[in-house]
Amino acid sequence: MLLEKVKNTVKRYRFLERGDSVVVAVSGGPDSTALLFALNDLKYDYLLKLSIANFNHMFRGAGEAKKDRDYVYALSQRLRLPLIFGEADVPAYARKAGLSLEEAAREKRYEFLLNTAKEVGASKIAFGHTLDDQAETVLMRLIRGAGLGGLRGIPPSRKMDGKLIIRPLIEAWRSDVEAYLRVLNIKPRQDITNTMTKFLRNRIRHELLAYLKGYNPNIKETLVRNAQSLTYDYEVLADLIDREFGRCTKINRYSVKIPLHNFKAKPTGIRRGILRKAIE
Repeated sequence: MLLEKVKNTVKRYRFLERGDSVVVAVSGGPDSTALLFALNDLKYDYLLKLSIANFNHMFRGAGEAKKDRDYVYALSQRLRLPLIFGEADVPAYARKAGLSLEEAAREKRYEFLLNTAKEVGASKIAFGHTLDDQAETVLMRLIRGAGLGGLRGIPPSRKMDGKLIIRPLIEAWRSDVEAYLRVLNIKPRQDITNTMTKFLRNRIRHELLAYLKGYNPNIKETLVRNAQSLTYDYEVLADLIDREFGRCTKINRYSVKIPLHNFKAKPTGIRRGILRKAIE
C-alpha cells in the first residue's frame, strides 16, 4: 500500500521527471529507510540517479552515531547507491546561535543536504515526512503561534536555493511505513532522541496527541484535514494579495513604495499580506 501511495503522490505533485538526480536524506529510521526503498523501486521507471545523504547531529554518543552510520552504509551497499556522510556539533551551534536544538538541527541538516545536492549535481532532495509528521507540525505551530501560512503544515514540495525539496511519503501514515518495512523484512534503526521529551515535537507526539485522543479519537486525521483546507484558503488569499500588491506598490531597485491613500482602503488581511510581500 505504501508503494502505491508514493507512486500516486509522485504523479499528483509531479515530483519526478525521467533522468532526475535525487539526494535521499536517510537517518536509518523507519520513515527515511522506507523512503529510500520506495524511491529505489521507482528508480527504473524514472531512470533516477539516487544518492544517499546521512547527517550526524551529535546529539548522542559516538557509539550510537557509529551504529547509525554503519546501518546506512549497509543500506547503500545493498542497493549499490553512493553515500555521503556529514556531521556538525548541533548542541554547540545551538548555544552559540541562541537557537533551540530543533531549530539548530534543522539549519545544519538543510545546509548539509543543499551542499550535497550541489556536490553530486542533484536537482532534488527527498525527505521522509509522513502524515503523522504533518499532524504534529500543525499542532506544534498552533501552540507556538502561526498565521494561515504556517498552519498549512508541511508543504509537499518547496524550492530552496535552486533545489526542489520533495516529500514522497507526505500522503502516507507511519503505520503504512511500518507495514511496508515488515513486508520487506527490514528492521530500521530506532533513534533514542525521538523519545526525548526535551524536544517539543516529541512531547506533542508522545503526550499531547495521546491526551487529545480522549476528546477526538481521530485527532491526527482532523489536523491533517484542517491543514489541507487551510492550504486551499491560503492559495486563494495569496493570489488576491499578489494582484493587490501589483496594483498599489511602486517598485524600483532600492525600494518598495506603498501610497497610503490606496493602502489604507484595503481590508486588514490584505494590508498585512502586502507588507509581508514588500519585506520579502
